[in-house]
Amino acid sequence: MPLFHRFFLLLLLACSLAFGGCPSPQQTVKPVDTVVVAPPVVQLSADAVHSPAGDMTVKIPVGWVAMDIEQLQTPQVFSVACDPSYTMSLVMGEIPMDNNVRAAYDASGLKGLAEISFQRRWKGSQSRARMEGLVEEFELGKRRFAAYSYTTDGGATLTRVAVFFTATRLYECAIANLTFTDREPADAKMMEEILRLVLASAMW
Repeated sequence: MPLFHRFFLLLLLACSLAFGGCPSPQQTVKPVDTVVVAPPVVQLSADAVHSPAGDMTVKIPVGWVAMDIEQLQTPQVFSVACDPSYTMSLVMGEIPMDNNVRAAYDASGLKGLAEISFQRRWKGSQSRARMEGLVEEFELGKRRFAAYSYTTDGGATLTRVAVFFTATRLYECAIANLTFTDREPADAKMMEEILRLVLASAMW
C-alpha cells in the first residue's frame, strides 16, 4: 500500500477512535435556531425599599415616582410608587395579623391569605370588587407567593395583588391601573410581568 494511502487510513482510524468518525466533505451542518430573549419590561432600581420592621426588602422599577405615604393615612402601607406616565401604581403593605387572618393562613396557607385579602377589598369597595380568575400559588427562587387579580369597574381597570409570609410578618404587594390621565391603561400581562419582577427582588 502506498505510503500516502496508509497515512490516510491511519488518519481515518484515529478519527473513528477519538471522535466516532471523521465527517466527509459532503456532510452539511444543520443550522442552529437563534433564540431571542426578550428584555424585561422594566429595570429595577439598585436601591431597596425596607419594611418598617426591617425583615424584608424589595426593589421598585427605575424611574418610578415614590409617593408621600403619610397622605394616605393608611398605617399598613409603607411604599407607593407610580410609573412615569402615571398609568400604574405599585403598593407595598403589611397585612395585620388578626384571628381571621391567622385561621385562614393556618388552614390554607398562602391561598387562604389571598382569599382573606380579596374579601377585605370586596368589603372596602361596597361589594363591587370581582375576582378575575383564581388564586395562583407560585415560587420565585426559594420564595413562595400567592396572587389574584380583581376589578371594580367591569374589567376597565385591574389590580393584581400578591401575598407572602416572611416567617415573622405577612405582606401584600399590589400593582394597579391608574386613571389620572387619558393614556391607555397598561394591560394585564405587562402588569403581571412587572409584579413578578418586583417580587423576585424581595429578600427576607
